[in-house]
Amino acid sequence: MKINNTDIQTLHAKLIEGSLASLLSYPALKSLNKNDWAEESGSEYDLSAPQLSAKEITIQLLLPESLYPNLVTLLSVRAYANYTFDFINLTYRLRLIGLSKTQVIGGYVTAEIRLSDDFPLQGYTYQAPNLAGYVRVIQNIYIDNVSLSKYGVAILEGTDQEIIAAGNAKVPYTAQNSTMQGLIADNGAVFFQEHTANLKCFMYLPIADFLKGYYTLLHDLTQPNERTLSYQGKSYKCIYKDGKITELYIDDPLIWVKFDLQLTII
Repeated sequence: MKINNTDIQTLHAKLIEGSLASLLSYPALKSLNKNDWAEESGSEYDLSAPQLSAKEITIQLLLPESLYPNLVTLLSVRAYANYTFDFINLTYRLRLIGLSKTQVIGGYVTAEIRLSDDFPLQGYTYQAPNLAGYVRVIQNIYIDNVSLSKYGVAILEGTDQEIIAAGNAKVPYTAQNSTMQGLIADNGAVFFQEHTANLKCFMYLPIADFLKGYYTLLHDLTQPNERTLSYQGKSYKCIYKDGKITELYIDDPLIWVKFDLQLTII
């Protein structure tokens, strides 16, 4: 790893496992204007120009306590710095939020660097996915008629209930006062609120192909207009909400990743 072309090895530092999960997790979608009609299920969003939020990242380094001041100096030159991760061949321009020492063991400290990625998908070049060969189990789940397996994504157990759940009913028109027990509610048709479906995803493939499929999926999910999620013969209108890597291991040249993909069923 390099910070503005300075290799952290010059500080005898090592990137701690878990930092990459924070770095690669998806940013959330910014809040959208919407109408929540009482007479319809779900919500109606303005999806003409959806935008991603800035994302906070936590990177941890193990280094000698005596060299911690050197790290502080390196990070304090400017608010923004270029962080290069050679093993995934990517450079991010990140803004420093905070820096602290969290542990001291045998003369070594864990430095926790809090950063903000203010430019999600900056420099991204679209690459059409064709990674189904890495997914060994046939799964009939599609977004806008594109199988998730084309992105190299397999869906794990527990996802089906997340998708097919109806969610909570919208509150009907009600009337009550202090002279009556309980309340009176409209006995008309029931309409359901939007709800979040948490798709449990898995990818295991070469690092270069992982990055291609993983970021192309985010790109496609955040295009204007709603998405159509198709599963077990049924279709659901949805929009992207957020995504978080829960487990990540690198066995160069392969990467093993579990992540939660949150979609709002509208």
